[in-house]
Amino acid sequence: IAAEAVSLMIVDEQLDVLGPLCDRFLVLQRGHLVASGALEDLTGNHAAIQAFTGSSPKVAA
Repeated sequence: IAAEAVSLMIVDEQLDVLGPLCDRFLVLQRGHLVASGALEDLTGNHAAIQAFTGSSPKVAA
């Protein structure tokens, strides 16, 4: 699909499956874009984690 310059939108929560297939992710919360980028970029993004899990990430003391 990428070689043909075709875009495809998939709505799913299975990042382990989609990670290897997608170049870019968009994270929406209540219809608003809260984060976007490669999966590696989003793993440390607090807004993306909160939107995906419904809670804030744990911070080491």
